[in-house]
Amino acid sequence: MKQYQGELILEAPMANVHRLILDPERVAQCIPDVLESRVEDSRRITAKIKVGIGPLRAIMEVTGVIEDGGVDQARLTITGGGMGSRVDMVNHMTLSPGERTNTTVLRWSSAVSVNGPIASLGGRLLDAHVQKTTQAVFARMQELAQTEAVG
Repeated sequence: MKQYQGELILEAPMANVHRLILDPERVAQCIPDVLESRVEDSRRITAKIKVGIGPLRAIMEVTGVIEDGGVDQARLTITGGGMGSRVDMVNHMTLSPGERTNTTVLRWSSAVSVNGPIASLGGRLLDAHVQKTTQAVFARMQELAQTEAVG
């Protein structure tokens, strides 16, 4: 299992960021290369995602489950697969007030496991792709939080 982590400073109040990371519709907007997504209920998303690693191309069907950890934490678990491969990802998010008024620090960590042909054939490209995709999810959250704080 690979581990990734990062920190973002969001130009939005902590309560707004907390609402964002618990909203399945807005979380679905943060996942790159989504072909289609559906909000199943207040905490569950299903999606078809286009995956391309080197010469490999696949459509993966995944389910995301959001868990509320209180006013300053959340967890997003993503599981699914396609083309004989499986992905399991657990993302932990912790919020704290930023140094400036109406800013929030979002610290995130992700544990990712990929098995099957994509893992076997993707080799070193897989790690770079997973890291890039994970960072893209949180960068998009940053965009949404800041846009909503302004709008």
